[in-house]
Amino acid sequence: NVICNLKPGVLPNHPYRGYYEDRDVFVKEPDSDDAAIGQWWGGQGRFIDFTLPEGRRAWRELLEENILRKGTKTVWNDNCEYDSIEDRNARCSFEGAGGTMAELKIIQSNMMAWTAHKAIANVWPNERPYVINRAGYAGIQRYAQVWGGDNITGWKTVKFNIATILGMGLSGCANMGCDIGGFTGPAPDGELLLRWIQNGIFQPRFVINSANTDNSVTQPWQSEENLPYVREAYAQRYRMLPYLYSLMREASVSGIPAMRPLFLEFPDDPACYKDERMTFLFGPSVLVANVLEPGAKERTLYLPKGCKWYDMNDNFRAYEGGQIITVPVDLGSIPMFLRGNAVYFTSEDIHHILSDTLKTLDLVIGADADSEIVFYDDDGHTQNYKHGEYAATRISVKAGDRKIIAFRKEGSYAGTVERINLKLISKEKGAYWVSVAGKPLTRYIVSDGFEAADEGWFYNMSERSIQVKCRKPEKDEFDIVVSTEKFDLIGMADE
Repeated sequence: NVICNLKPGVLPNHPYRGYYEDRDVFVKEPDSDDAAIGQWWGGQGRFIDFTLPEGRRAWRELLEENILRKGTKTVWNDNCEYDSIEDRNARCSFEGAGGTMAELKIIQSNMMAWTAHKAIANVWPNERPYVINRAGYAGIQRYAQVWGGDNITGWKTVKFNIATILGMGLSGCANMGCDIGGFTGPAPDGELLLRWIQNGIFQPRFVINSANTDNSVTQPWQSEENLPYVREAYAQRYRMLPYLYSLMREASVSGIPAMRPLFLEFPDDPACYKDERMTFLFGPSVLVANVLEPGAKERTLYLPKGCKWYDMNDNFRAYEGGQIITVPVDLGSIPMFLRGNAVYFTSEDIHHILSDTLKTLDLVIGADADSEIVFYDDDGHTQNYKHGEYAATRISVKAGDRKIIAFRKEGSYAGTVERINLKLISKEKGAYWVSVAGKPLTRYIVSDGFEAADEGWFYNMSERSIQVKCRKPEKDEFDIVVSTEKFDLIGMADE
């Protein structure tokens, strides 16, 4: 999709300068009705007053006529901080009540986003308005995605960006990201760009955008020696899309962000409030500890207490929570740990969001205690979800010797999932039997037989996980039951 970069500053040679002057829609000088002049990188300009109804109307009319009705459905509002007007006493309309730039500059960017949101909704009434803003104030999350502005290339910036996104999430802005690789400064070296990408795949806004001081353009493939790791990071981003989409739906309903500081999920663990290792929870299920130092051979992190954690890169090696651990890393490492009482889901099907269809859902489950999560899906772009055309499938796990994974769908959207692959961590023992919607599945002793089968289950001794694959039952409510009860030859007739 094409997205147009728009700026509220109108330059002297702007083709619609006269149009705006005739409508009298600019921020004004403190002591006259002349338009206030601001200096920005494009030159001197006059700035639209978005606290003025006529200003919003004039901007919206040209936006609809010149961009949206040409086929574009998205808007990128840039340079909208209004810092370019240095005189803080410059006057704004504020709906006729009047006010100064010092008082109202924080409102301008929000109203610019609001105007774009309304324009898109008017031209494309059944599409979801997509607006991205470089600036915003409390409430901006209602109208626009935001990003961290023009960040500087450097290892410190990667860390600062994580903190920024976590802080913005706590402030209500869940749809957030930062320019991967840095926007300004020299081009990032190969290792820095790789580590930045490996972190960026967890950000709701995952974008490489640069204006490097050495006249280069940052591209993901610029360091050939790291290209295999970059490709794998991008592939992981696409695998995680069903999970991320579900998290963003949750954010739209509850405000809870996808990237979460440890204490948000573990408020009773004092160590989570003091931890400065730049780890975070990706949703409720996965702890991420990106590698953030050059030349790193290991990563030290804190695991919150209250549950076990399973290393997703080391055959689900188990760790007790409430301790600091150190794990080895290499250039390909993206340290991730599954919560012991959590469900995490991905898919291998999506390589292009506009053309590929999610058909197989892959679940990884830590069943040390009861848990639940919602897998959300809809058509991805229309407003039909507001009328019930969505599929919100609550996946509930009941722990114990007989583990019940219950699927309960809400909404009229049929969905596209045809198959389910499930991996349940079971370190102590394998399964006794497995059933799907009351139907027993065949057990396979060797992996080759399991891989070749259409349905069945298998105990992976390397991971010590119970692997299940099946066709998705054609009903909105069904259970997958995994029995790890004591093997009893006498009682086998009971099942």
